[in-house]
Amino acid sequence: MERVRCFLNKLHSNIDKHLKIKSIKKRPNANHGLWVGFLLPACLIACICNSTVSHVFKLTCACSWGLTLATFLFIIFTSITDKNLTTWNDILAPGLSTTILCSTLLNRGIIFSLTSGFSTSIGFKYGLLLILNHCPLSFTLGEAFLITQAVVLFLYSSIVHLSSSIYETPISNHEIITNILEVGLLTVLLVVITLFNMRLKMNITKFFVVVFMYISLMLATLHFTLRQSPILWIITYIFTDLKKILMIVYWAAASGLGTIAIATQTSIGSKASTARRKIFHILSVAVYLPGFIFECDLIYLASGIAFAGQIALETVRKLNLGWFSEMLDDGFYVFSDEKDVGGISLTPMYLLIGIATPLFIHPAPCDPSATGLLILLSGILSVGIGDTAASYFGSKYGKRKWPGSSKSLEGTFASIASQILLITCLSKLGFISFNTMTMFISLIAVLVNAMVEALTDQVDNLTLPLITFFILIFG
Repeated sequence: MERVRCFLNKLHSNIDKHLKIKSIKKRPNANHGLWVGFLLPACLIACICNSTVSHVFKLTCACSWGLTLATFLFIIFTSITDKNLTTWNDILAPGLSTTILCSTLLNRGIIFSLTSGFSTSIGFKYGLLLILNHCPLSFTLGEAFLITQAVVLFLYSSIVHLSSSIYETPISNHEIITNILEVGLLTVLLVVITLFNMRLKMNITKFFVVVFMYISLMLATLHFTLRQSPILWIITYIFTDLKKILMIVYWAAASGLGTIAIATQTSIGSKASTARRKIFHILSVAVYLPGFIFECDLIYLASGIAFAGQIALETVRKLNLGWFSEMLDDGFYVFSDEKDVGGISLTPMYLLIGIATPLFIHPAPCDPSATGLLILLSGILSVGIGDTAASYFGSKYGKRKWPGSSKSLEGTFASIASQILLITCLSKLGFISFNTMTMFISLIAVLVNAMVEALTDQVDNLTLPLITFFILIFG
């Protein structure tokens, strides 16, 4: 055990030294969190072991295996030399491994397999270096791994899926929503890239011209892939069902409360306390819990739109486009925490992604025969309930601290108790079906995420839902 500790200390020390040589600055007051870089591929591969998945999902998992190898090699090579931060020597093995998986296990042609393997491996290395160099102080190395993997795998799966829709028209609501979100988020990415490349010459007129141009392109693409108007489909999907209308009104009211909380704190002008920031965790639970239970596809659509909206607002804030950007800056100042020290408003995005994690990574999140409510609650349990309870009770009643941590034993106990209470209530109401194995797996998931919350210095909103999901998928 002592040898392992010495090896890890040496590994972290060498990586620190080589990052500093290249002037790369990780998020302060946190270790590298290298283990975070293996969470997303582990969750995707676990889905294959426990669910019936589409061919596109299998291809994405094959690419995630290549990115796992790329992550491992990046860690090893960066601990040996700083030249790995400017060279491409560590993409050959990941690219070939993905190529072999796609061609042999998934029976794809050699050209497609080579393209899949090396496009994702090169994209991962390029994206990782881009994040590390252009977003100083915003990420630990593990968080940068996770974000880059997520972006690369999203781009890959979206392109493959949209290509297949040329020949196969999406039929089910979930397929159509997936198509809309893929095209929409790809459009947002293109808008952000274009705007930041033009930022030195940016003004309001150019901003709206760029946005209008890309929205027109998005709608034309969706017309082509869906063989119908996306706007008319969304209107019909929502407004022909009273239950959906009522749900949206309820969500709008919850969003209004969040807006009031931001406006109130901004008018005060002081930084919000940790307890006050947890208001948004509570509101997220209030929005997502009924959404998961009654309107899964609708909350899936709303989550993608909300995420795109967050990216758009942060882009406007960073471009300094007059009074609206200044208003967003004021909100960022009062609600930012120590994890936003890099100047990018990541915490709200992390919260939404964390709560909605199962919707984005499970192969069939809204199919009752493929998944249960408990798996969908991975983010709500760990972040919305557990993390909130730990923060509140830990700050108010915490006296005994975990060794080497600022978190308290009382806060951890509150996290465990609150999660178990929610699961029990949902079970009594008939929303969750239990057997002995499910109860055991649920307890393990709750205990593990509570312990990780207490002992890690990585972003809770990203890591805890993935850990909880990985465990619950085996239930």
